[in-house]
Amino acid sequence: MTNLTNELASHLQANLDRAIVKDEVTDTWFTGQDLQHDIAILTTALRAANVGRDDVVFMSLDNSPVYVPINHALWQMGATAHPVAPTTGHAELVNDFEEAQYAAVLLDPDRWGIQRCAWCRRDAHYRSADVPRPRADS
Repeated sequence: MTNLTNELASHLQANLDRAIVKDEVTDTWFTGQDLQHDIAILTTALRAANVGRDDVVFMSLDNSPVYVPINHALWQMGATAHPVAPTTGHAELVNDFEEAQYAAVLLDPDRWGIQRCAWCRRDAHYRSADVPRPRADS
C-alpha cells in the first residue's frame, strides 16, 4: 500500500465508532467501522473479478459515499478507477469502454439496463448493484 492508503486505513481504525462520512441524500452517517466493512467486501468482490495491481476499473456512478470504500479498496489493491460522469450518454460510455481494456466496470443499477450492448458481454465486468451500499444499521 502507499502512504496515502496506509494513512487512510489508520484514520478509519482510529475512528471505528465515529461518524466520519455522510450521505447527504439519505442524511445517514457512516463510521470508520462501516467503511472498513465495505472496503473488505469490495476488496473480496474485486479480487473475485480478477482485479489486481495496475488494473483500471471503468466507473460511472452517481455521487455518493460509496466512492470512499470503492476507491480505498482499489488503491489497496494497486488498481485505479477511471471515473466517467453519470450524465455521460450511452454512446459515449460504449466508445470510452471500447477504447480501453478495463479490468472491471462499475455502473449504477439504472445504467446496467444497457446490458445488451457488446461491452457488457465481456468476461470482466462488475455491476454496482453488487457493490455494498454503506450500512445504515450502525
